[in-house]
Amino acid sequence: MVKYILQLLADLEQAEKNAPQSFQPFDARFGDEESGDFAPLTKLVNMDDLLGLPAVAFPPEARLEDDHIKLLVFSMMAVWDKWKLSYDLPEKLSERQQYSALRHAWQNELVAWSYENGGRVQICQYEKGTFCPFGEKGSYCHCKTLDEAVKNDIAIWEEHVRSQGLDPYRELSKEEEAAFEKEMRIRQLRKRLDNN
Repeated sequence: MVKYILQLLADLEQAEKNAPQSFQPFDARFGDEESGDFAPLTKLVNMDDLLGLPAVAFPPEARLEDDHIKLLVFSMMAVWDKWKLSYDLPEKLSERQQYSALRHAWQNELVAWSYENGGRVQICQYEKGTFCPFGEKGSYCHCKTLDEAVKNDIAIWEEHVRSQGLDPYRELSKEEEAAFEKEMRIRQLRKRLDNN
């Protein structure tokens, strides 16, 4: 397995070197101006085609040692950075979880990519409900935490507005908004103090 990992790391290094180095003239990237044959500025591509390294090259994380995982995660991120591919991973993820998330995205995601702007890899599929790389219970899931916070804020808002004898679905006056904001700050401060 060590020999295979070394070859895979070399392939990742080559994929990093193959990244576009700088802005190219319009006609060099997208076709011939005289013929009028131009490709679109942004194209939808799978990661295999874009980076020149097939996703099947990455072994399942269960077959890898911790040191292999660490090296592969670092190299995969370096390739994505060089190709201007942005992505989000929660800070608390273990390297194994990071590897699993990166590998899954490499295998399954289409990226709208351009020479100038790169592209965005949508690792988390929380909104679609199809894939969460952050564990079954979602303990690392930023999207779930954010969604719960928004629902909580809406519930607090509705509770406050109703406590004032108002309909929560009508537009609030400036004074009513100010009172709500004040109550929210007090609740957040209490919550922080209770957590400490």
